[in-house]
Amino acid sequence: MKLQTLKKSGVVGSVGIFVKCGSAYENEREGGLSHFVEHMVFKGTKRRSYF
Repeated sequence: MKLQTLKKSGVVGSVGIFVKCGSAYENEREGGLSHFVEHMVFKGTKRRSYF
């Protein structure tokens, strides 16, 4: 695991998660799994939209 921090003034923050995965690493049985996870991770909630 790698952790990088940047100290900035302000009230906005962000988090990035990077995983060595994707369609290049999927076999036939897992086909489409990365695309499904992408949509689940970036889906909006009742209080927050995905925009």
